[in-house]
Amino acid sequence: MSEMFLFHRHSIIKCLGDGLDVVLPEDIDCMDSSAFEGVKLKSLTIPAKLINALSIKSPPPPICISWLNCETLIFENGIQDLTGIEFVGAHIGKVVLPNGLKKIGPLLFVNGKGTIREFIMPDSVTEIGNAFNDVTFGEFHFSKNLKKTSTVSFSECTFSDLIVDTIQKKLENSAFHSCRAKNVVLADSIESIGRHAFAMFQCDTIQLPKRLKTIHSRAFMESNIREIILPESVIAVDKEAFIYCESERIVLSPNLKKIQPRIFYGCSNLKELIIPEGVESINLSAISECPRLKKLTLPSTLKEILYFGTEYISAVEEIINFSQLTITTALFPRLKILKNMN
Repeated sequence: MSEMFLFHRHSIIKCLGDGLDVVLPEDIDCMDSSAFEGVKLKSLTIPAKLINALSIKSPPPPICISWLNCETLIFENGIQDLTGIEFVGAHIGKVVLPNGLKKIGPLLFVNGKGTIREFIMPDSVTEIGNAFNDVTFGEFHFSKNLKKTSTVSFSECTFSDLIVDTIQKKLENSAFHSCRAKNVVLADSIESIGRHAFAMFQCDTIQLPKRLKTIHSRAFMESNIREIILPESVIAVDKEAFIYCESERIVLSPNLKKIQPRIFYGCSNLKELIIPEGVESINLSAISECPRLKKLTLPSTLKEILYFGTEYISAVEEIINFSQLTITTALFPRLKILKNMN
């Protein structure tokens, strides 16, 4: 296959296999990053010997392939750690990963607004590094045995449907920062959503895990998700979890005890909020700067409303009050309708 490449010593300068099935030489040291630019391949096969040699070097100097255009990208069997090769701005029909692959390392498919029509992880994969950035996926399947994803695993990526079917318990910080998807389904094994995990995320619907317990600070910051329904399993939502979120409706878990400061601060489209039974404390900064939030329901379990100054004045005009607390216009200066249900 050496006749398909122009070499300088052990470095590839140019691929000459336009329209063909090409195997990357296993003994190369490096290549010109634009070696595949302007070439459209039927397939490109990456030898196991090449990847295994790169992955044991510390740090592994990546071979960078820019603007690859091929129908099928094949990684040979025998690779356990996919590290040391980087594809920038690739346009690929199908990625074939080897059986027995355990780790997908950092900087695999990055930048350049790449596209991958089909990417299916074998179930042997247990760990993903910061492997994807600015890639549009058609069909994407996670390994069911995935235990760990690094911070910023899929920054700025686009999915048709995002189905995270794994056994991992925590969705790491910034995992899907600035991503887009039509629909999102998260595995029930996930118990914690990390900081910024869905910050600036855009989707129509999101199905949260039935075992979810904790949503960390700014997990949904500036996200654009029409409706978010927290499962009953959620017992803690950190401060600013939904700050500047553009959701129209957010349904809280009945097992929350406290509404933390600035949870819904700046949620410009939020129209109604029902504080569920069980909540004992609410900080009014939680609903500050929500110009469309006109209706608020307070539970019978509410024991205190915390208020620290005029900067937390809310737009609420109607309150349905099941608590024993006295509600006044000092707390809600725009209040027009008060229904005391106690």
